[in-house]
Amino acid sequence: MAEEQHTAQTADGTETILLVEDEPMLLELVQSLLESAGYRVLTATDGRTAVEMYRTHQQEIRLVLSDLGLPLLSGWEACRQMLAINPALKVVVATGYLDHAAKDEMMESGVKEFVQKPYFAAELIAKLRDLLNGK
Repeated sequence: MAEEQHTAQTADGTETILLVEDEPMLLELVQSLLESAGYRVLTATDGRTAVEMYRTHQQEIRLVLSDLGLPLLSGWEACRQMLAINPALKVVVATGYLDHAAKDEMMESGVKEFVQKPYFAAELIAKLRDLLNGK
């Protein structure tokens, strides 16, 4: 996560977010960030586990934040499978680089938003909150 000045934020999150990230340090940092903002966070470290976690907790999970580069099943394929289960699922894809054609395909398939790595905490929280609020 990129360095930034800490800004006071309202911990107004109450929803459950599925965080899918295979880098242990980044998973821990983002999970801590989301939990400090009030969210309940479920985690998966590979695409296959993410899909199973979604199947098990689909009634609770309001948003999925997933990296693209995952083991066992790519982040994109995992997102496609979760969107097949629930086309209205709010999916946010995190990546360091994504070409326009791939981005367009993902948007057409139901991805709601993209976040650039490295994350900026305030931007990530604001973007997720906006999506959860239907903006």
